[in-house]
Amino acid sequence: MKKIFLSAVLSTLILVTAFTQNVGVGNNNPSEKLDVTGNVNINGNLKINGSAGQSGQVLMSNAAGSTTWGDLSDYKNHVGYSQNGTWNVPANVTKIMVEAWGGGGGGASGGGGASGSYMQAINVPVSAGNQINITIGTGGTGATTETGNGVNGQNTTVEIPALSTTFTAGGGGFATQGKGGIPIVIVQAGIPYQIHVPGNNGENTRESYQQYSTTEFLTVREYGNGGNAVMINGASGGKGKFLSFDNSTLFGYKLFFSTDGRGYGAGGGGGGNGSSPYGAAGSGGVVIIHY
Repeated sequence: MKKIFLSAVLSTLILVTAFTQNVGVGNNNPSEKLDVTGNVNINGNLKINGSAGQSGQVLMSNAAGSTTWGDLSDYKNHVGYSQNGTWNVPANVTKIMVEAWGGGGGGASGGGGASGSYMQAINVPVSAGNQINITIGTGGTGATTETGNGVNGQNTTVEIPALSTTFTAGGGGFATQGKGGIPIVIVQAGIPYQIHVPGNNGENTRESYQQYSTTEFLTVREYGNGGNAVMINGASGGKGKFLSFDNSTLFGYKLFFSTDGRGYGAGGGGGGNGSSPYGAAGSGGVVIIHY
């Protein structure tokens, strides 16, 4: 009797499977080949078209709407340069992304230097063994006299001889007496794959007046800060010299000296007040290659 009952059940399952081609688990009306209502626990690999995927890959939909294994990012590795150098494209790498920042401009007596500009080149086609030459733009020095100017930050370049292409991120402009520098933007017509973001201006000198007591008033003079770097966190321009003094007796005189740019591509702060340093230096640039 048991054998007859089991045989009948199997026959019924075969007929249902042959008729519907769908199997339901916790579901009496399956609409897919396997339709599960509830949780699924897999002791093993989940395979899509016979593949369990590679390390770091996730399941996603492709352009055709089919489920496939894919990478969240086209670039899994990164290499950075804060000094001049050469990088050779590794095996199995067919494209790269390049980020570059120019050097920050130097401050002057009163004005801060501008920060270096930013350049990004995406999906740059390369081949294994291609040589890439990196030249890092140095930060501009500050003014050496009260009436002198700072020095421009230098351009940062990434040259790919195999493509006859050089990507350039402009340096930050120098400051003059009392006026902050402006960024230098390098427009490269005819070179694909890239975008440019100008650096931030250096600040001008600001002066305000405040009451110190019922009879005395202060002049507060803030010499311009350097421009903060763009597209990078924590790279702030150098602080300009700060000065406050009493208009009548110079009582309460306070002075804080200017500082260099802090972080890649940041501009240097302004100096002033007829004393050295008359301007601080900008920071050097940097290059990051993603592959």
